[in-house]
Amino acid sequence: MKAKSYVGALYQIIFGFIFIVFDIRIQTIQFLPDWIGYYLFYKAIDVIGEYEESTKLLRPLIVILGVYNGIVWILMIINVSIESFDMLQLFMNIISIYIQFQLLTNISNIALSHHFEKESKRLNILRTMNVISVTFVSFPARWVFIQYVQIIITLFYIVIVVLLILTLIAYAKKEKT
Repeated sequence: MKAKSYVGALYQIIFGFIFIVFDIRIQTIQFLPDWIGYYLFYKAIDVIGEYEESTKLLRPLIVILGVYNGIVWILMIINVSIESFDMLQLFMNIISIYIQFQLLTNISNIALSHHFEKESKRLNILRTMNVISVTFVSFPARWVFIQYVQIIITLFYIVIVVLLILTLIAYAKKEKT
């Protein structure tokens, strides 16, 4: 039963990443709101924490990001400008980068302890590449001196996240067997 709940938690993490990373919207309505992604991370924390205790330390940060992103989502729906929150958004991006780094580190450590060395190594590489690319993507666009560089970094980030999600899916399937 424990292994089944761990696989379920991995899928919650996967869907959490999808909600956090992909921004599908029509006008001011965001159809994959970030706060749902953080809610899915929150739900997965206890199960992953059974295997890697330090994961539970992420809970308060995930709550902060979930609430913040929920407020931003509501403000965007009612068409309230959030541009004055640039510094706060930058701070929240830093917290998000830390959560993603630590969560992927913990999952990689669990994979290694379950003798999935290849998946663990791949997760570590993608985790590092994700942190580097999300760091650059997180800077407000006007801070980037060349717009084309921002586009290239964003495309690189999307590729890394897709590879990360596919790696997590492959790992979850192996854990299931």
